[in-house]
Amino acid sequence: GVAYVSASAEGQIEGRVATEPLWDGKVLGPASVADAPPVGPGMVAITLLLPPESAVGGDVRSGDRVAVLSSPGVDEAGGNQQQAATTILLADVPVLSVRQATTSEGEGVFVTLTLRLEEARALAEARSGGRVDLALLPGGAE
Repeated sequence: GVAYVSASAEGQIEGRVATEPLWDGKVLGPASVADAPPVGPGMVAITLLLPPESAVGGDVRSGDRVAVLSSPGVDEAGGNQQQAATTILLADVPVLSVRQATTSEGEGVFVTLTLRLEEARALAEARSGGRVDLALLPGGAE
């Protein structure tokens, strides 16, 4: 059969983002809408699994804007691997989506950010070499 969204599901559609062109009378399928807007041209999406204390206490939301902070890792002896202090890796990043991790996925919150490819590379490098934290910027999601 063909999957479609029934008229009684209107409450599940309102506030979501169209993933395809829509017009009056169009039959909607489950993939016709999403919780987050699509990634724009020249951009990529990267997802981080962060403990709540690294993601604004778990209160970061889709549509917010965040700064990404990078801190050096700690070696097995408990000392810093590097003498560098925490740096502002990215100053103004849109949050594409947020969801709580399930028990099997780990503890924390999944935060998907929209970045240029080179920024995503720098973020992945920072994450592999230390700690990444998000700082909520003013003017986020209403």
